[in-house]
Amino acid sequence: MASAKEIPPGGEGKIDVTFKTGSGSGGKREKHITVTCNDPEKKSVGLTVKTEVVETLGITPIRISFNQVKRGQEHVRFASVSGEDKDAVKLTGFESSNPNIKAEINPKGFDGDTYQQIKIILMPTMKTGRFFERVKIRTDHKTIKDIQLNVIGSVVGDVTVAPNQVHFGLFRKDKKPSERFLTIRSVGEVTFKIIEVTSSIPEVTTSLETVVAGKEYRLRSALNDSFAGSSLNGKLTIKTDLMNDGIIEIPIAGRVLPPAAQQGAPAIMPSAGKPAGGIQPAAPAPPR
Repeated sequence: MASAKEIPPGGEGKIDVTFKTGSGSGGKREKHITVTCNDPEKKSVGLTVKTEVVETLGITPIRISFNQVKRGQEHVRFASVSGEDKDAVKLTGFESSNPNIKAEINPKGFDGDTYQQIKIILMPTMKTGRFFERVKIRTDHKTIKDIQLNVIGSVVGDVTVAPNQVHFGLFRKDKKPSERFLTIRSVGEVTFKIIEVTSSIPEVTTSLETVVAGKEYRLRSALNDSFAGSSLNGKLTIKTDLMNDGIIEIPIAGRVLPPAAQQGAPAIMPSAGKPAGGIQPAAPAPPR
């Protein structure tokens, strides 16, 4: 913020700069400021502010990832206390926003490893799907009473579906979008059959192709010319013969372009989706 709204020619002024370091670990940070003036030869001046951020107290890593872990099993990740005050502070407990995510604290480190002071446990009861949760680690620090730890990941079952939705994008009312396709595969040695596919939107029709019997199927979705609405908001329900993944629901989305934007506008394709939340492909868990 400048000391005055305008500084006259030949005059002096002061610019107060507030440097917000944001969250995360310490280290070198850099911000840029642009100062404008009425000098015809140089109407703006760029200033660079650099600093070294020192972390008082934190957790490393600040985000815990359980990426594509198997349903019905307990999974564990570790974190440690970091920052200048880490040796003078005591961790007093935790608060989890999800009962299926718990934490344990050992100041000396689990398994004798000082980099494993905080154990984050994903319980076997965690439902399938992607998740983003928060765990607060409480401390006795005089100013930093708790530290937020983000916990993300996905729990997978016996079947994967990719992409994770049927999205027809933005399209003109007089030009329906092209077909969309889903690939439905089994995980590991599991075999399955698709018994039925239904759409909550009557104008969205489907057809199923067997790629490898019991292992992989391809589902085609199309939007009929009879669709007269302005947006698509529904789901496909895929019924299988599996006990745990007997019903798989896939969102349907899309929207008609506003009249002013329709003239000469091509259909806009959505970005490629990722495998559906609770039914993503299984992959080796990242190293702890």
